Amino acid sequence: MFALLLLAAILTTNGTVAAEPHTIEAGRLHLVLLPDENGISQAPVSLGPDECLEPAPPTVPLFSLTISTLPEEGAPETLTLDATTGWKETSITAGPDPKSTGLSWSEPNDDRLQGLTVRVQIQSRPEESALAWSIAVQNDNPNLTLREVVFPNVAVQRPDPHRFIFFPRGPGTAKSAVASAFHDQGPYPNGWTTMQFMAVYGAGADDGFYLGMHDPWGSLKHLHAQSLPDTQSAAFSIRHPVPDMSRGGNDFQLPGQAVWRTFQGDWFDASLIYRTWVEAEAKWWPAKENANRQDTP
Repeated sequence: MFALLLLAAILTTNGTVAAEPHTIEAGRLHLVLLPDENGISQAPVSLGPDECLEPAPPTVPLFSLTISTLPEEGAPETLTLDATTGWKETSITAGPDPKSTGLSWSEPNDDRLQGLTVRVQIQSRPEESALAWSIAVQNDNPNLTLREVVFPNVAVQRPDPHRFIFFPRGPGTAKSAVASAFHDQGPYPNGWTTMQFMAVYGAGADDGFYLGMHDPWGSLKHLHAQSLPDTQSAAFSIRHPVPDMSRGGNDFQLPGQAVWRTFQGDWFDASLIYRTWVEAEAKWWPAKENANRQDTP
């Protein structure tokens, strides 16, 4: 069973902690939400046993924000805020669709950050063992400007003596994630970062993990992949520059969706997931009658 444990705060509007866990099932993908006092934290994804092995990968926040103050006098300050801590109120809400769940963060502890609210929507796709994510950051403070949103940010443990990480460097590269540390990063769209997905997988037929940004507009973003050999894991993150980052009160809405999905196979099978989405939804994909050369079998 592919188990994903996401530790989450469940707080009511008066700050009371709700003790009941919340579970989302998406085929082989399980999402378990548990209470926390300060924010919503996530445990690493495990692609082996139902629980992560020891030593466990580092805990990473689901999202992080970079914000600048806009003072009338003096130099601006650069502040950060993430999903794990620094919030007075968070909530988990079932959506009108039984396969959807909403998470929210509001009322930052830091008075300088008042007016910020973050909302995340999770859509379960059990037939694909997938979760589709969206995030929106509302900034009602004219003295703050959002500069960058990192989302999603995830650590994945994949026990396998032949573990590989895929990064879309040029036509795509697959690097061993076992013997030595590996990291790669780059902006998309770019001649050297050519696609919006990353993956980790093993040599056998067990589950691999696919992280794709299904952004039909191909908006600017920075992809980062890193292997962590000591914990048999990998870490992935995607950074998004925020439009109007010099203007106070600017908001952010994720273009498209971030998709976490299990798959069987290797880099080729992961690429087919991305290609299927591109052909169906990408704005830059040519019209069907022009998609293939007629002289190509």
